[in-house]
Amino acid sequence: MLLSGGRELPDDLRQKVQSDGTLVISPVQKSTDAGVYTCSARNKQGHSARRSGEVAVIVPPKLSPFNSDRTQHVGERASLTCSVTKGDLPLTITWLKDGRVLDPAQRISVSHVDQFNSILLIESLSPDHNGNYSCVARNLAAEVVRTQQLTVNVPPIIEPFSFQDGLSEGMRTRTVCGVSRGDPPLTIAWLKDGGSFSPSLAVNVSTLDSYSSLLSISSLASTHSGEYTCVASNPAAEVRYTAKLQVKGNDSHLSLSLSSLHCFDDQIRPAVCLRCFGTGNASVGDWTPPRFVSRR
Repeated sequence: MLLSGGRELPDDLRQKVQSDGTLVISPVQKSTDAGVYTCSARNKQGHSARRSGEVAVIVPPKLSPFNSDRTQHVGERASLTCSVTKGDLPLTITWLKDGRVLDPAQRISVSHVDQFNSILLIESLSPDHNGNYSCVARNLAAEVVRTQQLTVNVPPIIEPFSFQDGLSEGMRTRTVCGVSRGDPPLTIAWLKDGGSFSPSLAVNVSTLDSYSSLLSISSLASTHSGEYTCVASNPAAEVRYTAKLQVKGNDSHLSLSLSSLHCFDDQIRPAVCLRCFGTGNASVGDWTPPRFVSRR
């Protein structure tokens, strides 16, 4: 016979006495099941014996859920809070990254607010902080674990590029914008002098792969001169790199025009003014005195 608090067991649907005398209680409730239990036995000769023992019911830890998996950017701060909402003392709370104890070199700090709350803090996120972070709560009854994934987005880095020197009208040129670092999804676009390309500019842009874009011009003109900017962006950031293209005019198309107009000098007297215009690779140089041709 089994007794608890003077009551013969089982007296509850959660209690079951097996054929070998073992008492099984499931599920255990601390408020009603903790206490002194007495087992008594009697044989056919009328001899009896009893033995008592105290049962302490320890409540295992229960952790509050983490938020959903998080995505943040390089340089931002991040913190995770582990709260034990239920469970008996003594209680310990520890943190793991990818199943391993935290390494001081990872620049992660842990602050234990009290016996039931612990905060993991990262002051400045880097790609090394990608991973799964687990809070482990343990007492004499059980060990429970909650895990949250942290994803750190890396901004793009554009490899420097340039146009070759000495380009003239009619020549060809090309340059490649390559992104050496940065998480997908990644987009690459081109600008000229801060704006989008005009269809009449005849500039061709093609994608080499997910991280490279080719800009090519099959026949250069003076209108192609300007600043060309590669814009790379992903969820972490948008970055730009600019290179200057200088196209020289063709000297074979050099022409000048001359026009006259009425004007006045600084003493408000009538004067003759000549204006010289140049096209192509032309700049107005020196003037020479007039030549007088005699007529016979």
